[in-house]
Amino acid sequence: PYKQECTLLIGYKGYIELASRGGVLMEAREVREHDDFVFDFGTDNRLQHAWKLGQDRGEVIGYYGVASFRDGRKRFHVMDLADIEKRKARSQVRSDRGPWKTDPVAMSMKTVLRAMVPQVPLTPELNMALQTDEGIVHLKGTDLKVTFPDAIDSEVDQGALATGNPADYKRG
Repeated sequence: PYKQECTLLIGYKGYIELASRGGVLMEAREVREHDDFVFDFGTDNRLQHAWKLGQDRGEVIGYYGVASFRDGRKRFHVMDLADIEKRKARSQVRSDRGPWKTDPVAMSMKTVLRAMVPQVPLTPELNMALQTDEGIVHLKGTDLKVTFPDAIDSEVDQGALATGNPADYKRG
């Protein structure tokens, strides 16, 4: 429950689990100001992250996610704190008692993983998670509807939820 409504919230571990069902291993990490962190989105797509144990790593300055595919390919996505804050500002669950307040690291990891999902093959479960995450669930008898109050085109058709087939999704 969130306020007076039931809100579906999928954590970063949920996204990792859903991606793994499609054969994609995903992980998210935080980057701190004293870490050795280098990335390049050029033709070589390089990411390197290291730090020395026992030394002060400093404040968190960003997050990144990595997706590893069965054929050995890897994709990554990097977000600094300003990027995370922009996504947080759009979230419906940013209250003083919500997960952004109680679990900011987990929410930031979820944000970077969710941002990189377009680089990952979507299983029906992962697609459904993207479509319904942070939606308000309305159940009246056997009718199920998910709405997103702050969004344009804000309804997910109950047929898609019932069948689990992303092709059944109809947006508002």
